[in-house]
Amino acid sequence: MDTFASITETDVFTVLRSYVTSLVGCPVVRSPVNRVAMPVGDFILLSPLSIEHISLNVHTYSATQTTILRPLKYTVQVDCLGSDANDRAITLSSMFRDSYTAELFAASGFDIAPLFTTELRQLPFVSGEDQYIERWTFDCAMQVNAVITLTTQAANTLSTVLLEVDATYPPS
Repeated sequence: MDTFASITETDVFTVLRSYVTSLVGCPVVRSPVNRVAMPVGDFILLSPLSIEHISLNVHTYSATQTTILRPLKYTVQVDCLGSDANDRAITLSSMFRDSYTAELFAASGFDIAPLFTTELRQLPFVSGEDQYIERWTFDCAMQVNAVITLTTQAANTLSTVLLEVDATYPPS
């Protein structure tokens, strides 16, 4: 049986996508996707980049389980494509550093918080039709406090009996 963390990659992208769609009115797509055409017009592309450990695990114990808190830095590349790519990138990267985003993430019910964004970069993007598309990109880092819960064995009661060792187990 598999044991998984309390916050999955899907959860992280759902929270991040909710943030992005609260500020822009174009399609938001998660990559990588195979054999799917790019959206027509402007769009935002979210690509997972890295997951890094922020600190050591934190263990807590109860009578029946062990809970392991795993603080992670989850980094996602945000690509803004289309005619309004620069304006969207500025808005998204600026607001990611604002309390607006911290409150939106907290309201998601997941223990995820925005950390920082990198500076904006303009990178070339050539479509399948060999056309250049305006593209501005940045990375956003989030802290994800995933919890892994394991069942543990415990003894709640203990029965003891006094025995005369030599009488019960005579020496040979």
